[in-house]
Amino acid sequence: MIYQYTITEEDLSIMDRIQKLEDENIETTNCLYELDNKINSIKTMYETLTEFERALARFGDKVALIAGLEISDKISPEEAYQQIKDLYKDLKRLRKVERKEWETGDLSNV
Repeated sequence: MIYQYTITEEDLSIMDRIQKLEDENIETTNCLYELDNKINSIKTMYETLTEFERALARFGDKVALIAGLEISDKISPEEAYQQIKDLYKDLKRLRKVERKEWETGDLSNV
């Protein structure tokens, strides 16, 4: 007995959906690969920053967070001001250290 199967419209529809999912999977894989390359290039970019430059970037992020907390009334304006002032003092101290290293020619930490 030979069994013969005829492909129906429903089978074709299922096969089309499977093909679309496979194509989407390939596109997703390509997107993830491109995203991974971008992340690696960003990591490489930040590896070349000095300690002060990294601290400056963190300072900006923290100030934005503190401002958001103050705007949403989670902290008082005085507390926000004091926190930003303390962060700025730390940043200035780090900048002085880096400037001194540049002036003396000791670039081992930079």
